Amino acid sequence: MTCLKTTNWKVERAIDHFFAAGYPAAKTSINEKAGKALFDKYADKESKTIDIEGIQQISADLGFETSDIRILILAWKCECAEQGIITQAEFMKGLVALKLLILHNFSATTVDKIAAALTELNEKMGTLSEMKELYHYTFTFAKAEKGHKNLETPVAVAYWQLILGDGKVPWLDSWIEFLDECNRRVISKDTWNLLLDFCISVKPDFSNYDPEGE
Repeated sequence: MTCLKTTNWKVERAIDHFFAAGYPAAKTSINEKAGKALFDKYADKESKTIDIEGIQQISADLGFETSDIRILILAWKCECAEQGIITQAEFMKGLVALKLLILHNFSATTVDKIAAALTELNEKMGTLSEMKELYHYTFTFAKAEKGHKNLETPVAVAYWQLILGDGKVPWLDSWIEFLDECNRRVISKDTWNLLLDFCISVKPDFSNYDPEGE
């Protein structure tokens, strides 16, 4: 009815206006107010961002350790540009990506819904191939500074253990020992990406590995 009145009761124009305005989804599906209220609960009052202390608090409220892979998944879905900082825009983007703000009963107190969504997403990424997007995101996210081309080896190792550990890659410890023996100080993006490709294409027992690459 509103669309018809706006377009002087011209049906075709009313239909165009309906979809252009996003009725009814644009006005009812995104609970932006609740999302911002939740952000404000954890954000630093001066920086207007969720800093390390805020991340520690939200992790505790979610029931996760800060080293839990589900916190990394949250950063990935928020498309966080750097470690230890979540801006309001990033936080809102993450809630939308997790399909939480479309819930009419989502409120600033329902962190359990975030925990459930992150847990479900983690469980869905059952194979290394399904974790590829998260893995590639992590390299850029984990760099100490945006201008750096490489990851410091201890940082790379920590994230390898987080993403590829728990038996996903049986020889991961041997790879880490090899890097230590070689005194490898940094890990390039090529090395980071090729390791996952190797993990996906080569069986854990190396039975299909061709050292000649043929």
